[in-house]
Formats: sequence, structure tokens, C-alpha cells
Amino acid sequence: MKKLMIMTAMVLIAVVPQVRGMPTMTGGPYIGNSWGVGVSASGIGSYDLVAVRIISGADVFDSPAIRNISNGAWTMNLDGSALASFSGPSVTSLNWNLWFAGGSPTAIGLDWAFFDGDTLVAETTWQLSDQGTLASWGFSDNWQPTRADVDGSAAGRVKSWRQPFGGLGFPSR
Repeated sequence: MKKLMIMTAMVLIAVVPQVRGMPTMTGGPYIGNSWGVGVSASGIGSYDLVAVRIISGADVFDSPAIRNISNGAWTMNLDGSALASFSGPSVTSLNWNLWFAGGSPTAIGLDWAFFDGDTLVAETTWQLSDQGTLASWGFSDNWQPTRADVDGSAAGRVKSWRQPFGGLGFPSR
């Protein structure tokens, strides 16, 4: 009986996915000529590239979309209207601000992807309310980009798709 319990526990550990941390909203909305929110990501494990894309809503990213990165060695890779990414040395915790071009908050959907090397280590989806607050979030496998899709290479710029209407895509650049 004890052997059966140990085997069952081993199978559950191998099959049940580990729940990991996700990015959280830490401040905002910040409103000026454009608007933004504070973001913090920890508990994900190590990562060296973060990508975010707009999946719904009428707003676009401001330029630069990512500001006030807490690690000065991190820099922008892509700064498109619907896809942005930034990278640096591997970290386990990072803070930054995400900015949108509109003058006031609008409801908007976002997908996030975190990479460590070429490995996609975490992804999540956010829905921001028209007040600029986090209305909902969840783990997501809707977006399965490769690092080349989002790291700023020529392939990434060609493949940066925005999906605002039920999955219909058009290039963001």
C-alpha cells in the first residue's frame, strides 16, 4: 500500500503543472499625454526576455512602450504599436512601466511571454478595464511565440501579428 501511495504521488508530481508567479500590476494608471501602468514580475523563475502584445482594444503602445525598467542593463528590442519586447541579463524579479498612446485608459487585452534563452518559461493574459486597472488575468497558452518572433530580429518584425477581431491577424508594422 505504501508503495502504491508513493508511486501515485510521483505520477501526480510529474503530471500536475507547477503553479508559477505571473506579472502583477503595481501602480497606475499614470495619466498624461499618454497613459501607463506599473508592472512587476517575480516568482516565474529566471528570464531574460519579456514580450507583450495587444490582443484586443482600440489603443496602441506609446513609444517607447516600456519605461523605467528596474535593471539598467535591460533594453528594448521591439517597440511596435501592438508588440513590444525587452531583454537583458537573466533575472528572477523585474519592475517596469507599460505605456499606451491614448490620452486616457481604455479597456485592453494583453498577452505576456517570458523567455529564458530560447525557452518560453511563462505566459499569461491580462484584461485592463477602461479605468486602467487590472480587471482579470489568467494563465494562457493562446500565444506560443518563439524567441525569434519577439526578440527584434527580422523574423520577429515580420511575424508580429495583432489579433483584435476573433483571431484575424494583420501585421503590426
